[in-house]
Amino acid sequence: MNFYNLFIAAGNAVFLLGMTLRSPKMRISRQHGLALALFCLFTALVGARITYVLIHKIPWGEAMSPWSAHRGGFSFIGAILGASGGLIIFARSLRLPAVFCGS
Repeated sequence: MNFYNLFIAAGNAVFLLGMTLRSPKMRISRQHGLALALFCLFTALVGARITYVLIHKIPWGEAMSPWSAHRGGFSFIGAILGASGGLIIFARSLRLPAVFCGS
């Protein structure tokens, strides 16, 4: 394990902790805050991988192999797009405005 992976794991832990602590200020329950954080992390990973595959024109059979992602293959922009999409999907499923995180 290299330091890059350690920093990614630490960032995810800080994000999860921050969402659970800040969720009452956003007028949602802690359970919804944790669910939102986990859902956004998942959609960020999916978005990062799909964007990388599309940018680098990797064949889908090789790209979706669980053993190929360890060689690299995540896009930062795709992670932002995936997490943003996850936020919108989560907010719509709870009938919340998508901008509730800004308050």
